[in-house]
Amino acid sequence: MEQHFDQFHEEQYEIMDEQNQTGINKEIAYEELSGDEAMEQSFSVNSQYMGHNRKAKTNLFMTSMIVTKSILGVGILGLPYVTYNFGLLFTIILIIAFYWQTQYCTNMFLQCKNLSKRSNISTIGFSAFKSKGIIVFINLIIIINNFGLCFAEMIIQGTAIQNVVKSLFDANDGEWYTQRQFLSSISGLIMIPMMVIKKIEKLKFAGVTAICAMSLFCISLITSFINTMKNEGMAVGFNILPYDFTFIKAFGAFPTLLLAYNWEFNLFPVAKGMDKPNDKKVMKACSYGMIVATCFYLMVGIMGCAIYGKESQTNFLASVTKEKMGNVQFYLLNGSFYVSTVLTTPLVFFGARNNFLQLIKGEKKNKVKGVNFDSLDEKEVALLKKQKKKRQQSTKYMYYIWSIGLFVIITIGSIYIHSLEIAFNFVGSVSSNSIGCVLPSLFLFMLMKEGYKNKQMTKMESLQENLAKIFFVYSVIMSFVCLTSEILTTIYE
Repeated sequence: MEQHFDQFHEEQYEIMDEQNQTGINKEIAYEELSGDEAMEQSFSVNSQYMGHNRKAKTNLFMTSMIVTKSILGVGILGLPYVTYNFGLLFTIILIIAFYWQTQYCTNMFLQCKNLSKRSNISTIGFSAFKSKGIIVFINLIIIINNFGLCFAEMIIQGTAIQNVVKSLFDANDGEWYTQRQFLSSISGLIMIPMMVIKKIEKLKFAGVTAICAMSLFCISLITSFINTMKNEGMAVGFNILPYDFTFIKAFGAFPTLLLAYNWEFNLFPVAKGMDKPNDKKVMKACSYGMIVATCFYLMVGIMGCAIYGKESQTNFLASVTKEKMGNVQFYLLNGSFYVSTVLTTPLVFFGARNNFLQLIKGEKKNKVKGVNFDSLDEKEVALLKKQKKKRQQSTKYMYYIWSIGLFVIITIGSIYIHSLEIAFNFVGSVSSNSIGCVLPSLFLFMLMKEGYKNKQMTKMESLQENLAKIFFVYSVIMSFVCLTSEILTTIYE
């Protein structure tokens, strides 16, 4: 890692000189980019996250589907609650606005790629700030984001399996086998073998199976919606305009949208997995993928709120009942989302754990840096080699200890802090907003400031720089407002 950064630092001035000849709108071909593959494997989840073989290049359609799978996740469960808080009209406007916001942020990352000649968020950040500290900062954001998503998925698993067990055995909350502590512990034991896998290729089946499970979830919701509309009509609380609007409560639900569209840390791995990629093809694939995801979000948000109205909760599974859903739909909806989260949690955990271990590994490297073997005698060299061998032997065991230990902490947290609203709002307003909105606007501004130091910007380039500044301020304010609203909502309740 040190060698990678030293080599990178030596290339910077040459790259910045070339920027003066290229400009922000001059596309740099993907084959001309510095690799960053080693960084990519440790600082982000590559395209195999979606069940895609990195060696096999994808066409436009498959890349679009990969983008859709990257976007769709646990955030979809919070959309009926968002619809209840904002009303049908404003929810549609907000979801479409977030679609365009995500498009703009994706485009900013591609502009950053062209200015820095890098294809990884971490090394783009290094190009912008010329500091290794930004690598650690980005790494921490990704760790918080992925561990937060794991936490949310474990909460959802607990709710889904509780619903199924209570319904199957017609049991009340007091029975020991319906307790979240017991059921979440069983789920955790089932997932431990997947949590200690070192190569994500072994989890390829998980992405495809999770897509099938998500499809079953949507089919169950659609059939339940049709039956409910025939028998009962729209639920109380489902209106064109907000039914019971309060600013703090509504903006406390706002981070769900930030979380729902967070996918940018997978942008470059997905792009480099395309056949003959260029920025136009990448943006087209992203647009198609986002449109499909947006349709899913609108469908779930509107139909879920139409069925449950003011009874909608941030964790939609906590709202569902067998009486309203119907027997088959109830079990399919809970079971499909349980299977989906069981399979996607290890994938998300994979990236978070690797980033966490990379930080620890980096610290250990710094401690032994600078040892001059030429100045040591044979005994000292032999001792150092023996210590190195011992460290290598213990690495395997430490890997398992860290993997299981981190997962146990997440599982315990999801048992006793089972508020999905807290998880969604913290992850959405802090890490997801940082990755998707704050970082691309900040990087673009810094790279343009450096790249155009010795030449005049055109009117279009100046406009792009000013938009990046405005968007950065907007993103920071949005993060503060959403996080503050969640804290005030929690205190109020």
